[in-house]
Amino acid sequence: EEDPVPPSFVLPPQQRLEPNFDPDELLGISHGYAGQVALLDFCLGFLLDAFWSGPHAASTTLMATSPRGYPLGEHLRVGRCDDALYTELIGVPWLIHRADESLWSSRDHRLAQPADVYATLLDAMGCNQASPASWGQSVFGAVGDQPSLNCAVSCQDGQRAIRTAAWFLRQSGVEEMELFVKPDDRWEVNEISDRCHETVEALSEYLDRFQTAAQANDRSLLPPLDAELA
Repeated sequence: EEDPVPPSFVLPPQQRLEPNFDPDELLGISHGYAGQVALLDFCLGFLLDAFWSGPHAASTTLMATSPRGYPLGEHLRVGRCDDALYTELIGVPWLIHRADESLWSSRDHRLAQPADVYATLLDAMGCNQASPASWGQSVFGAVGDQPSLNCAVSCQDGQRAIRTAAWFLRQSGVEEMELFVKPDDRWEVNEISDRCHETVEALSEYLDRFQTAAQANDRSLLPPLDAELA
């Protein structure tokens, strides 16, 4: 009886929350999101049941991922209100099923980017891999192997972010820098840029190098990530 009235919205909300926002409002949005995920899971189950009972189940690789996440109040943001490059927006799962059972029930924490989906599809179909300068790299292989590009970069409307195994740096504009320790600070709540100036500078310089290599469309121009950053 004390639960808030369920929301009646149809379009996904996109908004900034006030620091003193009503938690009941956010709870309703979270419930709506959970309902959508439950429905998607239900529909995916029907698809998989039909697929696995068909003739191609033993020779087909299945993948499911998403172009972005959906913030649910982290950093006072709901939905894509301003596309702030935090993990809740840019970190998404990538689910893979291989018929040869090599990845069944395994969880891999290596970093991947969208270009890796293409390279992985090529690998799954037995096609020749792209040139060494290509940005994409197949994730197939021994779970836990480190790829040559052990970082992930995102850019959007004057923002830049870089994620390594140890750090996450978000840069907005020229001066605003936010640094978080990974993987411990999962939701980026403990900002420590004022205590790790050398790390901030090194990650920012690597972002510059990444951008230069990306504009030239040649990954071979990007030097290896320093061990302290990785």
